[in-house]
Amino acid sequence: MIRENHWHLNQLLTTKRGSEVANQVMLERIEKTGKGLQNMEETVPPRALAFFVNRHISMGRAFSTERPLWSESWENCLLNQGRLWAVWIEFLASLEALGLAVRTHNYVSTGGGMARDICYVIPREVQDSLSKRYSSSDFDPNQIATLRLFNVLSEASSVFDSEDTGYLRRRCYELLQKHSVTEEELAGIVNEMSMKRITSPYRGLLSDEKPFDIIDRDRLRIYLDENIIEPAADVLTGRKERIREYASRAQFPDLAALKTEMGVLDLEERGGFYVIVCDFERQLRDFIKETLGKGWAKRLRNDIPRIVEEWEEKKQREEKYGISPEPDLIDYADPVDYIEIVRKYDRAFCDGPEDLERVVTHLADWYVFGRNPLMHARTIDRQKYYTTKSTIEFLHAWMRRKKQKT
Repeated sequence: MIRENHWHLNQLLTTKRGSEVANQVMLERIEKTGKGLQNMEETVPPRALAFFVNRHISMGRAFSTERPLWSESWENCLLNQGRLWAVWIEFLASLEALGLAVRTHNYVSTGGGMARDICYVIPREVQDSLSKRYSSSDFDPNQIATLRLFNVLSEASSVFDSEDTGYLRRRCYELLQKHSVTEEELAGIVNEMSMKRITSPYRGLLSDEKPFDIIDRDRLRIYLDENIIEPAADVLTGRKERIREYASRAQFPDLAALKTEMGVLDLEERGGFYVIVCDFERQLRDFIKETLGKGWAKRLRNDIPRIVEEWEEKKQREEKYGISPEPDLIDYADPVDYIEIVRKYDRAFCDGPEDLERVVTHLADWYVFGRNPLMHARTIDRQKYYTTKSTIEFLHAWMRRKKQKT
């Protein structure tokens, strides 16, 4: 029922028969722990239980025992809130005590099998059972509308340093569409923050200026924590019934003009986009070399030999066909190589697991929405353009931050 697997790490995996037996064992265990689950329900507030299952358990099966850092997602920031985090850990420990979860090391293959943080791991059968058992609602629609404002503003804060008004208008429009937030709701919270000198008053997506300015990014985070995340935690733990709603009385014009502007790039715009994407890749290569130090090539050869060997093969292929080779081996890198390097040397490039995942996600977005369609002559609309530009803005800020620390 167990087989060995030798891929980067020596692993033990279940066979098909082993998986069938394990599935039956878990289903029997779930059935026998009904009373234990009822006892757990008496200690965990109902809305908090629904939040844990609907927003986290149903989305994955491995959960770190370390509190996450600041996140652009209200679901993750709410989980990190002090009182709620304590209830969450107690909930996971209860599942472990019932034999429905296990606590173990989280092994990261790109780290050479090093033991990182401790995680609770929940079997698929338990995940499905909990999702069916606790499918009740955690927040009503009006409360969800307020929580979505958190995502819009936290994501906007990472790009609003730009002075490109057109870009910010369209990026703000994308965020409203992505999180199903109305312009009136955004105007309501921005105008309130403007009275505290956190932002400027809201000007609108069709304004000749930025939709709004962020004056103090640190105080913006504090405001979102105090006025959205903490009240939401109070609702889940039964201390409050409501979360404040935001809406402006002002009526904003239809955004059909912005929708039209999200069409396909023309030839000249495509050329400018190519320059932006390629310039970033060159800067990324220089940043990697600078961060790893003078012996960067030797470090990579020792720690990730496969990557260097592939680069050398590409170089030899060009020489074979009479093509002048690139001056640096890293010029032969692919986007997946950059991600693997960042993961391998995560302590040099990032400020913890949460920061690492954000950086990796943005590198993947830069590749998927920008570099890949450009290099394969695919259609590029303005949504891809502005998503890529936003991603590059974030990655530039990441590189500047790391350079300042070194």
